[in-house]
Amino acid sequence: MHNKWIIYMLALAVFLIGTVEYIITGIIEMIAVDLSIATSDVGLLVTVFALAAALVAPLLIAFTINIDRKLLLLCTYSLFILSNGMMFAHVSYDLMLWIRVLQGISGGMSTVVAMAIATRLVNKEKRGHAIGIILMGLSSSLVLGVPIGTFFSEWLGWRTLFILVGIFSLLPLVVIYKYI
Repeated sequence: MHNKWIIYMLALAVFLIGTVEYIITGIIEMIAVDLSIATSDVGLLVTVFALAAALVAPLLIAFTINIDRKLLLLCTYSLFILSNGMMFAHVSYDLMLWIRVLQGISGGMSTVVAMAIATRLVNKEKRGHAIGIILMGLSSSLVLGVPIGTFFSEWLGWRTLFILVGIFSLLPLVVIYKYI
């Protein structure tokens, strides 16, 4: 697999998406205190992300089936990065819910398209392996991303975490643009 490093960059992108999806569970109290809302309300930030990724993203992928996969990944991943910047802004809880919907749609689409692209970067017999690497990125976000993100949130503030993820997301974006 001569494109293995590109697949690992796609896995990094999916790792960052997964971290943003699940990190709310690690910083739920910080957000509740900062926004002066109940922790159950903060929990909705996880729910709307998951619902958008599970319900809306597949529909949009079906509607965009004829769009070049690289272009689609560049657009959806850029939207994901932008949405992280929006989370840094001091916005209302209601607007934050909509930002999380945007993160769920863009993250869900980016994950699926990254897997599709990864399968095209390898020989037929290595496609399962390529998908496994991408899914490793998602699984690792639970095991590594959430604890690391929680640590940095306690140290730098929960909003800063989203900016850091956005900055780290630029590396896979450049790789996607230049090498896929």
